[in-house]
Amino acid sequence: MKVYGRTTKKNPKYAFKRLLPLIVSFVSLAVLLTVLLAVRLNESVAEWCTTHISKYIVFVMGHITSVLPFSLYEWTLILVIAGVIALVVLAIVGLCKKKYFAVLKGICIFSVVAIAFGNLYTLSAGFAYYRKPLEIERSETVYKGDILLDIANGFADDMNALSAQLPRDENGNVISPYSVGELAEKLREEYKRLDGDYFFSYTPKAKKLVNGWFMTSSGFTGVSFLPFGEPNVNGMTPASDLPQTMAHELAHTKGVMRENEANLTAYWLLLSSDDPYLRYCGYFATLGTMYSAVAIGNNYDFEKADEFWQNVAPEFKKEQSNATEFWLNYRGPFAFLTDFLDRAGRWFNDLYLKINGADDGEGSYNNPWDIIETPVIDPDTGETIITYEPVYSEIHKIYFAIYESRNLR
Repeated sequence: MKVYGRTTKKNPKYAFKRLLPLIVSFVSLAVLLTVLLAVRLNESVAEWCTTHISKYIVFVMGHITSVLPFSLYEWTLILVIAGVIALVVLAIVGLCKKKYFAVLKGICIFSVVAIAFGNLYTLSAGFAYYRKPLEIERSETVYKGDILLDIANGFADDMNALSAQLPRDENGNVISPYSVGELAEKLREEYKRLDGDYFFSYTPKAKKLVNGWFMTSSGFTGVSFLPFGEPNVNGMTPASDLPQTMAHELAHTKGVMRENEANLTAYWLLLSSDDPYLRYCGYFATLGTMYSAVAIGNNYDFEKADEFWQNVAPEFKKEQSNATEFWLNYRGPFAFLTDFLDRAGRWFNDLYLKINGADDGEGSYNNPWDIIETPVIDPDTGETIITYEPVYSEIHKIYFAIYESRNLR
């Protein structure tokens, strides 16, 4: 019997039988993934799965990973990369030694694991890309004329006052009053202010990534991994950018996966905060958008927009210039790889977003504004007059809502 077993191991039918469980597993998981990717296109299904499946994956895994002093995502990724490299080397060695069945079995196991991960990721994060639009406070009032300049200057004055009371380093950059861990706890408390059922009730603890140089070289400030319920931030991010990054990544773990909506959630949370540092960082990320609001609300009157921007404190503008210079000029420990990593990171992120329904890829981070030009005939002169109707961005609408809550209600 032993001799028979040895001689038939080279039989294709025998090999197929040994691989059959793996093949069946792969096909079953592939069918399941296909079904999940198809049904998530339905908004009602996506909403139900997000609030009844994704929510509890984040709840369970987030409680586990939040107690860990390190990023489970980061170290898992390192192990996966090392494992893939090792498998490629072993496959090459196996082919050289003509161990074809062993190589084929390894490929099958890897494929089953990969497709299983695809199912898990879709259940934890994929459905949220197709759920109903974000529910967060925004104003639909269409402000025009001088009131826009008054609104913008009011926010500039608030930012200037905050800027004056925050400590700065020798380069003019604001110094965070919190460690990364303290900031994570602070934002968990801030997220309790969000009302309604749209957001997941549980807020995980954000983690600082050890390999910030790699993230910075790749142009990333943070990443959330919902199968682990874990938001992660690049600790090298400038202090004035870090709260927005962390709030953005936390928004993903609260059920907001679309990038522009995660931005809006972070902006609203920071701009409406009573914490001076957090509110200043909200302005740092968004105050420049009020320039366009003043311009389009005054028929492209850029003189009024310039008047607003001149009211902004010079140290604020200097710090924004410092942050831009940091991201553009960072080279990292492997300078020759920086440009490659940046292009590769953006390419993969763009592809990932398009796979998950964002047709404009990385453009989905943006919140565009517009102005509608309509020709109207003057009844007295018969001349054609162009009227301008501003179409404000969602960031503008958040500013207007905050203005109304502070001044009009």
